Amino acid sequence: MFIVLRKNGDVEYYANSKAFNSWTPVDLRELSNAGFHDQIKNPNCKIGVNFFNRLQQQARVSFKDMKLTQSTIEEDEEVLDPATRKLYKIVKWPATKQTTTVPLLKKLPDNTLKNFQFWMYDPVSGQAVIVCDNAEYGFIDT
Repeated sequence: MFIVLRKNGDVEYYANSKAFNSWTPVDLRELSNAGFHDQIKNPNCKIGVNFFNRLQQQARVSFKDMKLTQSTIEEDEEVLDPATRKLYKIVKWPATKQTTTVPLLKKLPDNTLKNFQFWMYDPVSGQAVIVCDNAEYGFIDT
């Protein structure tokens, strides 16, 4: 899961790195130059770092190895720029392939932890497991 915070404050969720092929080169270049990149707190998980490094490498070669969405430019037939007396140009691009469902932490049923036995954290997978008498609950570290 990739989470993008746009400059205008909108938060977008992408299921995998292939979803970024729905972006334009301009947007990806802006993302590759963003000042803050974070990934899950698990240092063994390199998905975010690898994606960011590939994105920066592709930005250096103008994304020639990626099939990206292209924007289109149309002239507005009705509106003239008062300074130049030329038609305004409108830039359009298709919507990005954002995910429509975001996995959230499951709420534990009431009184679940009254039968608590032990818990364990696996730093390799980034998962914590709580073991109770009647069930096991797993949580991914994000």
